[in-house]
Amino acid sequence: MIRVAVIAFFVAAQALPQFEVATIKPSAPVADGRLTATIGGDPGRIDYQGLPLRILLSRAFNVKDDQISGPDWLDTERFDVMAKIPAGVSRDKVPAMLQALFVERFKIAFHHDKKAMGIYALVVGKNGLKVKEVEPGGAGKLFVRTGHVETQGNLAFFADLLSRMADRPVFDMTGLKANYDIHLEWTPEPGQGALFKGFPSPPPTTEGGANPERTGPSLFTAIQEQLGLKLESRKAPVDIVVIDHIEKVPTEN
Repeated sequence: MIRVAVIAFFVAAQALPQFEVATIKPSAPVADGRLTATIGGDPGRIDYQGLPLRILLSRAFNVKDDQISGPDWLDTERFDVMAKIPAGVSRDKVPAMLQALFVERFKIAFHHDKKAMGIYALVVGKNGLKVKEVEPGGAGKLFVRTGHVETQGNLAFFADLLSRMADRPVFDMTGLKANYDIHLEWTPEPGQGALFKGFPSPPPTTEGGANPERTGPSLFTAIQEQLGLKLESRKAPVDIVVIDHIEKVPTEN
């Protein structure tokens, strides 16, 4: 049954738009327990370095990390993906092209389902937004470490980042479409603050190796005080992508 499903989804993938050229290779081992990951690429290319497979799948299916249901190793197997977008194809087709690429290389079979789960709604706080807009061409910057985020982009992208650091998915419900320059500093609670599941960020240390006194605001407080945004706890039916079959090693490029 799984083999039939793999073949069916492989055939379906051929109908999706394709990258002009694409490579997938395992990422370098994590050094000193520290994970380095980047998301970049000029308008005609994508360049993902060091991303866990769950994150890559979430981008391909255009869902949050928590909406991908599959084996635990999706959080620990990391890959570098580089691809060229065909001329005349807009970047909003990238998720579909990624989906086709991953279905082909990882022999994925999947189905969609719905699940009621707790979420956070990202909304504008009562005192209004405190971040500045940036030009569309300026979006894309991303720098993350424990308790610190710098990014330029829309609030949907920022909600995706928060989903990886909060205890439940975060959905942008601000209704705002502009790109913003976002700087956020907070003191992570135990188990909070890692960018990706499976790779907890090491606690900051002083030069002598001891943990400094932690006196900064919580993630929730920092979002309100520094950005003028708010996370509201809600429950909602959420689309889930269930991975029925996936190979751990992709086929050759």
